[in-house]
Amino acid sequence: MSNLDRKAAHNKQWYDITKFILIAVTTVSTMIILSVLLLGVAKLQAVAANTNTTSKTLLDCTNPKGKCYKEGNARSAQAIGSINRVSIYAAYCAKIPANVTAKQIETCINAELQKEQK
Repeated sequence: MSNLDRKAAHNKQWYDITKFILIAVTTVSTMIILSVLLLGVAKLQAVAANTNTTSKTLLDCTNPKGKCYKEGNARSAQAIGSINRVSIYAAYCAKIPANVTAKQIETCINAELQKEQK
């Protein structure tokens, strides 16, 4: 075998090794890219489902016919009613003695609220 034949055989071996490595790297890269794409699609589907749920909740809470909207109005009315009752009791309790303290007014308000609950 001549020196030229040996170099050609050697070059062929390196070519085959390089080709094998290139194919292996390409295959692994393709698998990684496909995995990332599949994970991305799964994540997008989860986000879409979450967005759909959020949209339904927002619609339910902003539409006067929605359950959430009605419950929110009822809670608001209850809170406003409580604030009004406390304001009325505060005015009532503050008028009793001329030099009433904040602590005495608070005690009076709590007593009136307890009477209301009975």
